[in-house]
Amino acid sequence: MYNTFCFIGRYMVNNTLIHYMNKSPQTLSDLSYYIDILIKEHSTKNIIDKAGIDKNVLYRLQNKQNVTVENYLKIRNAFPNAFRPEPQPDVSDLPILGQIINASEIQVLNPAQPTALKVPTELITGWQPVFGYYYSDKSHYDGCVHVFTTKNINSETINQQCHNRLVMIYPKDQSPIYAWCHLVKDTFKFFHTFTKAELFSCPKKNNLRWSKFVAVLPFNLMEFAKPTENDTVPM
Repeated sequence: MYNTFCFIGRYMVNNTLIHYMNKSPQTLSDLSYYIDILIKEHSTKNIIDKAGIDKNVLYRLQNKQNVTVENYLKIRNAFPNAFRPEPQPDVSDLPILGQIINASEIQVLNPAQPTALKVPTELITGWQPVFGYYYSDKSHYDGCVHVFTTKNINSETINQQCHNRLVMIYPKDQSPIYAWCHLVKDTFKFFHTFTKAELFSCPKKNNLRWSKFVAVLPFNLMEFAKPTENDTVPM
């Protein structure tokens, strides 16, 4: 069995290294980027001397070419913090674009309403582009935030992805509408979430933009979260 290991392909490294690398670059392109930064900070000679590698190793990495794992680890151990991305904050701001009135109508926020919601950063990185609308009514959902995303959808036109979904639609020259979408023959129809009254419709072929509803979050979601050194915005 070979005692060396090469980075295989342009976009992959062996899975056995993933845990060790601890979120360090996992593609040759990424690694080349970090090597360039390392050379600017420490010089080629200093890296070669400190890591105990041949100059050809750096040349190959700069040009997105394979190297043995031994050579990679020599550089990694000599400069342990060189390949780690900047830490992300644990808590980030989810933008609030407006408020939902009467369970369907969208209005601008008033000056007293918040423009962002504190959420776990992973929610944003996992669903971006993602945003919220403040929910205003007389129920216990008052003050919650409805979350929408355009990830993994064709948001430029109403299509089969919208069928039997809660969506936010953006008719031209009108305010956005929060509604339930249902395809009836050759027409997409949009219904009030409570009364089921029809609010809007469009043909199958259209250029109506939309976003997908994904969650309702209480505004005090991160109320008891303790700030960490990575948080950029105080709680």
